[in-house]
Amino acid sequence: MRQTLLRTCFGCLAFVLAVTPCRADDKLMVGSSAPALAPTTMVKGQMPDLKTSAGCVVVHFLVSSEAPSRNSVMVMNRLHKELGANGAVQIVGIFDEDAKDVETFAKGSGAPEYPIASDRDGNSRREWLGAAELKNLPQAFIVARGGKILWIGNPLESTFDGIVRKAMSGRYDPAARERIDPALKAAKQCADVRNWGEAYKHFDEAIDVEPGVALDVVAERYKTTLLREGKPEAANAWLVQTTKKRFTSDLGAVSFLVDMLLTDPEVKPRNPETASQLIDLCTVKNGAGILSLRAKVANAGGDMRKAVDLQTDAWMAAPPEEKAIFKRQLDEYRAAAKRPPAAAAPKASDAKPATEPKSGS
Repeated sequence: MRQTLLRTCFGCLAFVLAVTPCRADDKLMVGSSAPALAPTTMVKGQMPDLKTSAGCVVVHFLVSSEAPSRNSVMVMNRLHKELGANGAVQIVGIFDEDAKDVETFAKGSGAPEYPIASDRDGNSRREWLGAAELKNLPQAFIVARGGKILWIGNPLESTFDGIVRKAMSGRYDPAARERIDPALKAAKQCADVRNWGEAYKHFDEAIDVEPGVALDVVAERYKTTLLREGKPEAANAWLVQTTKKRFTSDLGAVSFLVDMLLTDPEVKPRNPETASQLIDLCTVKNGAGILSLRAKVANAGGDMRKAVDLQTDAWMAAPPEEKAIFKRQLDEYRAAAKRPPAAAAPKASDAKPATEPKSGS
């Protein structure tokens, strides 16, 4: 009887162990499905759809009483202003404070310009921060299309901005980055010792993994030739050839590379000529995006009338949900066109000597 009872108890225990998942499997991590998000009170705005079919969602956990959290609000406000107009990036701030305290913070300077909520009962904090084993604030979760978590970390990290922009357009792939990064690391090590041939070999290996995800590698490879090896003609020729080979039908990639040539602070002087070549290679010819790129080139070249005309065409061609972004850029060009041009510094060849040399001297 006793043996029968023991066998029954052991059998029940084995059944419980078999059907009870291991707690380690419950940890929230990159690749996990985003949990439900139901804070106690929405203080401002609406809760975004975590299973969005476009762009990405940033879930921002913070506390108003701490300086790092307040600094992270400035980061989120900038992204919301630059990228949130057409819903490409949706942001929600979750405060572990009473709704009244959150409302007070929302009325002060530096307040969030995106939807915010009070999570005083701690449900969202447990489901997200607790499940991810995170304690310090601020923290952010980037949720991709379909509700998968792409990235977890401190939004004050230097890489956060770039990752959000890639996630917005579906270009951030953690699995691909794991395959890209070793070759990229090897390329940097070779470049550090000026072994250019091996460096470019590893750069190309990294790009080959997933060209659309490795646009930052394309940019670094270009700048290595341009700045570190000091060969601008070779850098531009390589970039044109790479675009022709890989990105002719990828307007987003062409836009990224054009922006690099026209706005990256490391790329000097600006290069509207090569930017125009990349745009000409793009097979998307008549959309709002391509018109806006041509307006950027005109702006970089100082032809503000052309920039305004092209951006106006882009604004008119844009779909309704994106018109606000194109209109904001148009307003900037119009304002720039009204400003008097800055006086150009005289070229060294045009400058006259302080005194005329005497004849025969």
